[in-house]
Amino acid sequence: MGLFGNIQPKIGNGQWGQTYGVLSTGYVYSLCAPLLFGSEHVRCSVLCPAYVPTGIANSERNRPYSLREERTKSEGELRMEENLKQAVESGKISAAQVADQVLQSIREKHFYILTHSKIKPAIETRFQDILLERPPIDTSKR
Repeated sequence: MGLFGNIQPKIGNGQWGQTYGVLSTGYVYSLCAPLLFGSEHVRCSVLCPAYVPTGIANSERNRPYSLREERTKSEGELRMEENLKQAVESGKISAAQVADQVLQSIREKHFYILTHSKIKPAIETRFQDILLERPPIDTSKR
């Protein structure tokens, strides 16, 4: 069995999360559509985790020095980064538990893999934002 992975961040992560989410979802759908509708033997899934305590909130530490931003971040950006770090660190399930859920979901042929059922209202709100053509509602404080 071969695996191709994509991770969707929690909806409402600010500009980065929303941009990444839109781009990666479109990419996965473009790759998966022929598989979903054209083969029983090849499948794909989209992992949609909420916050999981990993090192992702500190990923800037791995950026080559020559590619780091030289500008001073605004107070709002610094606050958003700190909120993200706290949210990631407070994740209720471990990366190992997510991995177990992913393998079980793949075996059960799930397309969407939602690791945290509590994010479903945020997903529903985001879809309503799109369908009603309204600006996104901040779901991060719910």
